[in-house]
Amino acid sequence: MTVFKEKLPCYLEKADAFFSGSIYPLCVALLTLVGHVSGLEFYLNLINMLAVSLALCVSKSFKVALPFMLTVVLQVNIRHSPGIPTWSDYYYTVGKLISFLVAALILIASLSFFIIKNVIPKVKSDSVSNIPLFYPLVALCASFLLNGVGGEWTLSGLIYAVAQIAVYFLLFYVALFGLAEEETSTLCARLSYLALLVAGIIIGEMIFMFATYDGIFEGGSLVKESINLGWGIWNPIGFSLTVTIPFIMLGAMRSKTPWIYLAAAILTWGFAVLTLSRNSLIFATITLGACLIIACFKGERRRAFRIICAVGAIIAVIAVIALWSKISSVLSDFLDRGLSDNGRFDLWKIGIDNFLSAPVFGNGFFSYGETNVFEVASFIPTLAHNTVIELLSACGIVGIAAYAFYRTATVIPIIKRPSFDKLIPAITVLVTLGMSLIDNYVFHFYTVFWYLLSLVVLIKLDRDMMCRNKEV
Repeated sequence: MTVFKEKLPCYLEKADAFFSGSIYPLCVALLTLVGHVSGLEFYLNLINMLAVSLALCVSKSFKVALPFMLTVVLQVNIRHSPGIPTWSDYYYTVGKLISFLVAALILIASLSFFIIKNVIPKVKSDSVSNIPLFYPLVALCASFLLNGVGGEWTLSGLIYAVAQIAVYFLLFYVALFGLAEEETSTLCARLSYLALLVAGIIIGEMIFMFATYDGIFEGGSLVKESINLGWGIWNPIGFSLTVTIPFIMLGAMRSKTPWIYLAAAILTWGFAVLTLSRNSLIFATITLGACLIIACFKGERRRAFRIICAVGAIIAVIAVIALWSKISSVLSDFLDRGLSDNGRFDLWKIGIDNFLSAPVFGNGFFSYGETNVFEVASFIPTLAHNTVIELLSACGIVGIAAYAFYRTATVIPIIKRPSFDKLIPAITVLVTLGMSLIDNYVFHFYTVFWYLLSLVVLIKLDRDMMCRNKEV
């Protein structure tokens, strides 16, 4: 026992080195993909939950939790989805609920230990006025809690608001202070690697979907309504791919294996298009194009990227011309739908009516009632597919004012001290906000993780620049 106690610090140091290294995120990604494809995701996810619990106990950096955080949702197999199309009760059996509850309690205890040991001391060392976004976030969270007061207030709306607060407030500050001691450049490299893995998981799942799902192709065309991975349908899948492109491209600009990252970025764009999400088609194309332009004029490999872009553009034009009949057949859904609103205008009208009926605090998150939009899952409310209208509908004038306060504060780290380093995380933030103008991503929990981490990077970069300016 004495020998064990003497060697314990060494064991803990080795465990921390493993969880902080490159092998652990790869293991998490492989377990997630294998679990999804095999249908054993519940059991493999328990392993991931216990692993991240141990990681949080031995590490001083929240980066050890990022692989689990960014991949956990991607595990769900379509046969076991608690929402469309299967409405399975797979996760609701007694044995699974007890097993999950035990693992979840262990994870919560480990996260609490991490917060007490590594986050709270940093918070206490700073005054409230110096904590980034504190007052704007308090205002935003208060408006969430007040959703539906004076309108159609529901307990479900309150629970949904608490879940939003857990992500926007608690998770954000755990990440901000839990990553405070990380070198910003090292953190960005880590996020590039994780973006590569996340995109790889989703692409692997889509390949499995194309190869095994019945009805995914009809007459040589993709059927949009059949694109469902269990954890998300076409729009969330396309978004989840699109939002990884900026950091993958950062890897192409700065990593020691640029060609892997560049190929992955192009492949990620291609699979985002194959989701048949028009939102993803537009933003993935703009995002990849913007990142390529940045790579041509900034960074360490400008000349190489200029050659690649010129040659790639010629090849792409030739390929489109030569294969247009095949491409137009596979992607016929884009051509058939054109610029139709796909029911969004009706949702926006309902949202405006909700606001007019309860203009101060809104009509609550669960105020849409019966609509022509299919229900994704019973615990997810029908939303407006537009950030501004949803806030007006659910939280009223108070909500939109609080959001404006918060959004203004988040812009400051981007524009106050502009730099090349801020471009990639800024693009990730803009992608999330832009795509949320015609969808619900800022209100769906797992779709804001990249946004929150990018905001953390922007704040760290701004502080780094401020410190350098003071030294000068």
